[in-house]
Amino acid sequence: MSVYAALTALNAQQTKLDVIGNNLANVSTVAYKSQSATFSDLLSQTLSSSSAASTTSNTGGTNAKQIGLGVSVAAISTNVTSGSITSTGVDTDVAINGGGYFIVEGDTTGSYYFTRAGNFGVDAEGNLNVNGYKVCGWEPDADQVIDTEAAVSGINLFYNADGSSKQVIAPEKTTTATMDGTLDSTTEAQGDSVFDIGATTDVDADASATISVYDALGNEYDVGVDYTKCYSATVYDKDGTATDLTTVYWEASDSADNVNASGSGYLAFDSTGKLLTGTYYSSDPTVTGATPETYTFAKTYDISMTAATDANGNKLVNIDDFTVSMDVSAVSLYTEGSISVDSSDGYASGTLSSYSIGSDGTITGVYSNNKTQVLAQIGLATFNNAGGLDKVGTSLYAASANSGSYDGAVVAGSGGSGSLTAGALEASNVDLSSQFAEMMVAERAYQAASKLITVSDDMMQTVINMVS
Repeated sequence: MSVYAALTALNAQQTKLDVIGNNLANVSTVAYKSQSATFSDLLSQTLSSSSAASTTSNTGGTNAKQIGLGVSVAAISTNVTSGSITSTGVDTDVAINGGGYFIVEGDTTGSYYFTRAGNFGVDAEGNLNVNGYKVCGWEPDADQVIDTEAAVSGINLFYNADGSSKQVIAPEKTTTATMDGTLDSTTEAQGDSVFDIGATTDVDADASATISVYDALGNEYDVGVDYTKCYSATVYDKDGTATDLTTVYWEASDSADNVNASGSGYLAFDSTGKLLTGTYYSSDPTVTGATPETYTFAKTYDISMTAATDANGNKLVNIDDFTVSMDVSAVSLYTEGSISVDSSDGYASGTLSSYSIGSDGTITGVYSNNKTQVLAQIGLATFNNAGGLDKVGTSLYAASANSGSYDGAVVAGSGGSGSLTAGALEASNVDLSSQFAEMMVAERAYQAASKLITVSDDMMQTVINMVS
């Protein structure tokens, strides 16, 4: 029996060394999870059964006499703890901080495997992949909304599901522009009343700014806006309260050949230089029989952009007329300063130049016009027993009967999954010192089992010699 027991020990220790060897071979494999072999004894041969104590014979109980038949490999377990996160600086490298697995699509649509390896790449068709398998997630709809409750599919960074391109961001026409800064209160006033600038052709503006606006095709036009100090007067609100104000006339100038920019109006500032809005009157409106002149001031004014036409009314350029709302609520009237455009919407078309991956898996494209849009979002899978996943090669796992089923993707950082770190990879969780220690133990156990076979052989040889 000792020979056969020793033989099972050799087989078991060889299996353990195989596991250790595989761990050491994968010490540098991205996100590799180390394994360990555990043993259990085999069924024992019973030489005599146990007996209970007897009051009749006044004897005590005896234990059974059993001889073990050796050892077997009880389990090969996977250590699913996370490896250390190492920065790589590569935009498409991603590491999971905590639980969860990336989902990749197999040979057929809807056939999924799972991996912790985030060394992603983008192929010529725009597919985000790892080792040739498409990384799965969600795609945005036409309104840039992502439905994370939907089933995941392979992510493509270049094309939408309908075949339209993500590599180009469509232009957007300008609808608003916000002015900021200070107009000079020390310049000479023009005109003879609140809403009178006088002979504008003979007046130089005390300030000006240029707004870059875009039409629906992405064509850019520079619209100049001139500001001229006009008149100071005492006016009244609806309750008859007097207010001293100064008006400033603004006017938009043509932006380009064949495109006309038009718009003008009056801004009003109080004695402290702050913008006034609302309705005022030239005299106290509460006086019986009074019919004062009415002045209305706002914080936004419209600039109209129209295509010039020929004598027959035909447009000279192919653009749709549009309006830009100019917001002047941040403009003031002080002793000195300047005015500028703080912000404006609208932009020309742009081409995809780079992309970034957020902690929740959102992939954002950055375009040549400095605009961004969501390209996709990476989904993660979680399992009740991640250690029960089957290894299928190339750092991939498959769901098994003991891992729990794959019930759909979750957003990174939710549902028991970890957040993502871009530009980094998870290292192997193999502990070299532990593996070397286990290797030495397995080696000695193997040698001991070998020695037992040698001793048993010598004993049998002695018996044979006795017979001969």
